[in-house]
Amino acid sequence: MQEPFRDLAAAYKNGDEFSLDASRFKAAGEEVIGLCEPLLQNGAGAETDVEAPTDIDTAPPADGGSYSSILDLQRAYIMAGGECSVLNQTNQITLAAESGDCNDTSVLSTYLSATDISELIQNNKALNEEIGFESDAVWLIGQNWIINSEDAAEVRKEMGGQLVSF
Repeated sequence: MQEPFRDLAAAYKNGDEFSLDASRFKAAGEEVIGLCEPLLQNGAGAETDVEAPTDIDTAPPADGGSYSSILDLQRAYIMAGGECSVLNQTNQITLAAESGDCNDTSVLSTYLSATDISELIQNNKALNEEIGFESDAVWLIGQNWIINSEDAAEVRKEMGGQLVSF
């Protein structure tokens, strides 16, 4: 059944000419139909009404998962309802592998490790304390990313992660 297709592939691979004798391919096709026809007659592949499973967990990962790049994080943020049609990648966030801002109120960043994220949080807490700055900022934190935005709590519903305020 597969012989004409194998011959075609071998000829192509070797740079040889090959004659497309339609009767050989037609015979192979008839064999396929012959094999499938009993299945179709017995109802295989027939349309049936099937209820979708209701026990599928569609919740986002509690830890927010990880993203391989700031562009992947941006896409997920948009899909979760965040506004970020234009990402200005500046890479100016300390300890971040990649960072950028979407608008005046949203900053996205990715990190090489959770340790880098913890260090950044501790550094910001210490700086705020040192200068007497009280912030109402809330960051959404995943395995290797941070979203610093007013809508962090809202996008968490779709992205998962933890909210951190300081």
